[in-house]
Amino acid sequence: RCGYEVDKKTLERIANRLLQIQDKSGPRVQRALDPTPDKERGGSRYGDTTRPKDVFDRARGFGYTPGEAPTGSMTTAGMSSVAIVTAMLLEQHGLDPDLRQRLDQGIWDSIAWLVQHYDIDGNPPMRTSVWHYYYLYGLERACVIVDKQYLGDRDWYRDGSILLIDAQKEDGRWQPPSAVGQWSGGPGPVYDTAYLD
Repeated sequence: RCGYEVDKKTLERIANRLLQIQDKSGPRVQRALDPTPDKERGGSRYGDTTRPKDVFDRARGFGYTPGEAPTGSMTTAGMSSVAIVTAMLLEQHGLDPDLRQRLDQGIWDSIAWLVQHYDIDGNPPMRTSVWHYYYLYGLERACVIVDKQYLGDRDWYRDGSILLIDAQKEDGRWQPPSAVGQWSGGPGPVYDTAYLD
């Protein structure tokens, strides 16, 4: 978008690395289709309700580093990254069908992980307050990027909006128990409020 072209080989290396660091295995689950189609938007690849219901994915997430247990915040970051590199390859250079299939499956498997560990009250799977708002931000970005309105039968946007409205302090700030500012050495309420605003 800024006018810098990234060559195809670099994008393919990024794509393959992302697929490499995603969990190798996970439980087999039925594909999470959105329960109601959005007629105005015409559906999308990941929000599509017309795909067969007998398709299965593996709930595979992303950890902070390769080999670490997956978390909600890192799975949303990994899923977004896979979707972005897929779009860049398609728009700029074309995409090998085998790599396209593996990238799409990586996204579906990330969606499956998020459905299986669905939580807005903390960073899953441990439901911790560590990086909670960071996870919510990542969830919003990831689901918007892949045009996913629901995770299973849960309206993630509605659930997250209610939580954030209820959590906002009377003076307008947000200050979760484990703040972004606390981790970065800065003033927690300022960082967290700017982050969520």
